Amino acid sequence: MKRLAIVGAVLLMATGAAQAQGYERAVRNYQAVISGQKKLDDLTQQEQAEVLAVARAISRRAPSDASDECRSARDEAESARQELQDRAKRLMRCAEGSDLSSEDCDSEARRARNAQSDFSSKVSSVQSECS
Repeated sequence: MKRLAIVGAVLLMATGAAQAQGYERAVRNYQAVISGQKKLDDLTQQEQAEVLAVARAISRRAPSDASDECRSARDEAESARQELQDRAKRLMRCAEGSDLSSEDCDSEARRARNAQSDFSSKVSSVQSECS
């Protein structure tokens, strides 16, 4: 909860009043979903996206008392996550733009698989370094 308050304070300072109200709603909904007062499926798509954004922001932060090894593992996993997202987007663009006669997207698929394998390895490192 302390981490949530810190994330909220930083975001509130960096946003306007309308965005702050949206963030407050996201935090309220996040807390309600976590406590079981609401179901994620009962929220609108926008509210679901906001709740998931709050959850991602919280999960990406290493605890302040985490070891240097844990923080490093988290940083590396975050970098691998971004690489996987980028590769997946490139693969999707390739598939969407393929004329089905000359481009089969094999090279992009291979790069996406490699990025997923690296991401999986980095997540395992986080689990071992941060437990």
